[in-house]
Amino acid sequence: MDQQSSNTGAEAPKNSKRSVLDKYLGQKTFLRNILVLLGGSAPSQLLSIGAMPFITRLFPASELGILGVIMTFVGLASTSTQLRLELAIVNSENDSEAKRLLKLCFFLSLPLVFLAALVYFVFNQMELFGFGEPPGISLAFVLILLITSSLQMNTNYLLIRHENFKAISLQNLVGTSLRFITQIGLGFLIPTWIGLAVGEVMSRAFGGIYQFRVAVKKHGLQVGLNEILGARRSFSELIKKYHEFPLFSMPATFLDTFLVMIPIPFITSLYGADSAGFYVLVNRVILAPTSLIGGAIRDAFHGRLARYSRDNPSALKSFFLKNTALLSVIGVFPLVTLVLFAPELFEIVFGEKWRGAGEIAQRLAPLGFLQFVVTPLSRVVFVLNQQKQKLIYNLGASGLLLGVFYYSFSQNLPFMKFIEYMTYTSSFALIVYFVALLVIVFSEKAKRSS
Repeated sequence: MDQQSSNTGAEAPKNSKRSVLDKYLGQKTFLRNILVLLGGSAPSQLLSIGAMPFITRLFPASELGILGVIMTFVGLASTSTQLRLELAIVNSENDSEAKRLLKLCFFLSLPLVFLAALVYFVFNQMELFGFGEPPGISLAFVLILLITSSLQMNTNYLLIRHENFKAISLQNLVGTSLRFITQIGLGFLIPTWIGLAVGEVMSRAFGGIYQFRVAVKKHGLQVGLNEILGARRSFSELIKKYHEFPLFSMPATFLDTFLVMIPIPFITSLYGADSAGFYVLVNRVILAPTSLIGGAIRDAFHGRLARYSRDNPSALKSFFLKNTALLSVIGVFPLVTLVLFAPELFEIVFGEKWRGAGEIAQRLAPLGFLQFVVTPLSRVVFVLNQQKQKLIYNLGASGLLLGVFYYSFSQNLPFMKFIEYMTYTSSFALIVYFVALLVIVFSEKAKRSS
């Protein structure tokens, strides 16, 4: 017994030292993951900003508006083509289960992609909700974009699980380069939405194929027809185990995307494709690059938060607060710049006819800041299985936005007044959401401690 006590005492300092070292290395690795992702996203952002002055001079605003309507449908439909079970890949208990989940996602995606394309065909032909603006041939682009987006999303979460952010970073950089090189090149030949859509297809096709190859070569993924059919017996068990993802995460994520993207077809139907084109430019130049930076932190945050939830729950609270501070500091400079100088900057960079887009950016700047901070942090609800609460929030926020749409339509509000009201209501909803995330994290810490 004395010998056992002696051994225990001898080992304690060593374990304590290892605990401190692991904590330090864990933070260092997390920051390195962010830097790796930013290494791919920062050049992508510079390329996006550098390419847009050429695109705005090659393509009319109305063509950007039409592309925006197409990408809105693709974005909304992509939230459902795997029933959001791809999110469970990061949380799964072991690599074997993660790969079976990925096979399940592939099994589900093909029929759901074709179902989504059928819905687009109906909306387009019946000219519902602004989706009648693109020509009928846009159906082919929607189908291809849905297939490539599905492949990219499925493999992306496997790479996040393994914290292979170098591959994700490279995919971002090369995919963005392909998009804008293709769009600018075709802008001289086909200055319509078709040239823009081909660039989107090239980017997503590369992303999906590259990430799939990485998953096969580096992470041992085997996804042939025989492997998928052989894993079918476990599919019902996986769906039952992770049923909260299709029941709550899928509608919640759909509503998340709805809140961000649905203004585009609404603006198209109420104010015209030119106004929608201004709004699309703002999203591309301001919100999209901001999303890339936030996306780098989001992916690293998701992977590390899942690890802390499994191995070190006591670190959840401080990890959440540190990332809140980091995101806030990064987001302040763009916020101030846009509020003070957006119209002048847009006129100088994109041309005199795009000053109106700068006025939109000026009004949307507070909302963009809140989206930049809150969106990466919202991965908490997936890791801590709080999908029900997120769905409740999204229903409320969507109700507010639809209320703004209805009021703008019934009162025939000017376009800029609509933008202002949308900013007020959506910003209020995001502040409430952030408070809810704080409650979830603090409640989880208290629960784990007890």
